[in-house]
Amino acid sequence: MEKVKKYRQFYKMDKLTQYQTIVSDILSVLATRVPVNKPNQKKHLVINEKRDEFILVSLGRTEHQYDYNVLAHLELKDGKILIHEESIDPSLYERLVDKGVPESDILPVYLPDYEYN
Repeated sequence: MEKVKKYRQFYKMDKLTQYQTIVSDILSVLATRVPVNKPNQKKHLVINEKRDEFILVSLGRTEHQYDYNVLAHLELKDGKILIHEESIDPSLYERLVDKGVPESDILPVYLPDYEYN
């Protein structure tokens, strides 16, 4: 019964709030995962609530080098989820669709054929 209530409350939210919650939830889970081949890597999730931007970075040191990678960079704009960068498998696109986001609201702007203002 509690799950049904929570489910109904979620779908009463406006679209922006739904997308903020979905993106934040997906990236929060990814931020807790530690790669087997890089156990010293730390992940940081940066959320700019004013600009509706979400960035997940991985950083750490191996024996001889410092690694810093942007794993995901998303932005909410005009009712759409713009994916600026992703190095995640399965893809953020797939994860968002699995969470109920319509494909028409997910824009992989890093692809060369896509343009936006």
